[in-house]
Amino acid sequence: RQWLERPGYPVLEWRQQYDERRKRLTVTVKQTQSGEPFALPLVFSARDGQNRETLRSQPLRMEQAEQTFTLRLRQRPARVVLDPATTLLMKATEIR
Repeated sequence: RQWLERPGYPVLEWRQQYDERRKRLTVTVKQTQSGEPFALPLVFSARDGQNRETLRSQPLRMEQAEQTFTLRLRQRPARVVLDPATTLLMKATEIR
């Protein structure tokens, strides 16, 4: 509904970090479009070296211009995918 009531769409920059000792994946997401941040249900998918999904988060609510999400994960992912089902109208770039 938000996209119908105002111009534009979410533009995201995100980065991930895995803490080997704590077995936690931290993903920081920043909305960089002009105007107020959109409220977004974000889903993250962690993948192994064969691109098999090892974790899919429940939708996590993003309501601020920048938020950090922490997920428990037994091993370092080979890859993390934001919005694996491609359900959101947005532009997302991973910052490495």
